[in-house]
Amino acid sequence: MQHQKGAALLVSLVLLSVTLMLGLSSYQSSRLEETMAGNARSATSAKMAAEYAISRHWQSIVASAGGASCGAGPEYVFVPFFPSTGWESLDVSQLKQDVIYRIEYCRGSSVYLLRGIGAVRSGGRILAQRTVEAQVIKPGSGFLGLSPITIPSPLGSFSPASSNAFDVEGEELVDGTRNPAISTMREQDANAIKEGLSEDRLDNYLGGISSPISESLLTDASKFAGFIGLLRAEADVHYEGSVTNPSAGSSGSPQITFIDGDFNQGKGNFSGSGIMVVNGDANLSGTPSFEGLLIVLGDYTVSGGGRGVFSGALLVSPYGADSNGEPAFLSASLDFSGGGNATYLYNAASLDAAYALLESAGDYWSTYNDSQRKPTKPLITQWTEVLN
Repeated sequence: MQHQKGAALLVSLVLLSVTLMLGLSSYQSSRLEETMAGNARSATSAKMAAEYAISRHWQSIVASAGGASCGAGPEYVFVPFFPSTGWESLDVSQLKQDVIYRIEYCRGSSVYLLRGIGAVRSGGRILAQRTVEAQVIKPGSGFLGLSPITIPSPLGSFSPASSNAFDVEGEELVDGTRNPAISTMREQDANAIKEGLSEDRLDNYLGGISSPISESLLTDASKFAGFIGLLRAEADVHYEGSVTNPSAGSSGSPQITFIDGDFNQGKGNFSGSGIMVVNGDANLSGTPSFEGLLIVLGDYTVSGGGRGVFSGALLVSPYGADSNGEPAFLSASLDFSGGGNATYLYNAASLDAAYALLESAGDYWSTYNDSQRKPTKPLITQWTEVLN
């Protein structure tokens, strides 16, 4: 009997220990879930404040027409909209949280980049912080109506890339729609490009392939020739004859580059920033890592593979003289069969920075070009959360 009583005591102690551990585990789990719920609530409030900052103040910022120039990127210099106070408080007393926000921005010729930052604090300590960025386009669109690939000339041939990793992305609008990935002058040319793509490749051209071109200057070869002449005169770097490795600017120092001849890139991907005109054929070994506007007045060929991102707009527009000696667009050929894992991406900031390089050529474009995509009032075109 004494041995049995000892065994019962031991079993009871074991069961009590197990119950205690289960209780502690449940308590810790509840505390963890409560903390996670609190963190999620704070993060949601911070994001709400960041979005409020932009939605509340973006029109005032654009109307002020002040602030620092965005430059060419990729790291822009943002200036605070509340320089004296820094943070503003969001009136959300019903949430029983101290929610604050601030907004920063920079500007280009036709683009404002805004950064809303929201936070939840307690006792001077930041519990959660979220950042949202938006892009605002104001009237006076410059190059912003271009597609990432724009073809004013009659299409002679178009050879698409066979890789499933080759993408062309038109301008993304906040309502979920996009402007065209490729714009052609003639509907028959747009249809020819579509027919040359396999059905599973059409989705790689976000925004689709359409006609006509939205920019009126690109419908008139004479006016386009006048624009090219001004670009030649304003070029920072001018090459006479064909080149293989031209200096074409960089992200921090964009420039206008003019090549009176063919551009035959050797091994490796070409890079540059600003505006580049090739008055001849462009034969590239890979997709150029270019930011801004690339104008090719001959054929455009990508023969090599590799990964590359073209950020801005490619304009392939050969022209010459017709039978009367007047400027006329000539047949254009584009060959992307060596495109590899490449992306041609519409980028308003890159195009805006390129347009800001112009002087007389910019006045000429503004005077003679009427864009069907030009906004009549400031318009938010992008809205994204920045993951820190």
